[in-house]
Amino acid sequence: MEPAAQPFPCPFCGAQAIAPRCMTCQRDPRSPRRICGHCQKQTPTNEPKCMHCQFTPGSELSWKVPVIVLMFIVAFVLAVALQLAK
Repeated sequence: MEPAAQPFPCPFCGAQAIAPRCMTCQRDPRSPRRICGHCQKQTPTNEPKCMHCQFTPGSELSWKVPVIVLMFIVAFVLAVALQLAK
């Protein structure tokens, strides 16, 4: 016979969790988590918004892609301008 599972605090809501799912917040207390950049609380990694403050983190590429596209356009315009100047 297996020993009974020991209750432990859910890292998301703080309630006592025993089963694979917390009975209060219905999240897996052993799932991977990240720290919210806005409220500094733990939230599941697979959820797009923070479960506490509903903050949606922006993408790391949100400003990089337009800058790269702009650099290619400037390089193309300069190449054409230099070719016409000859």
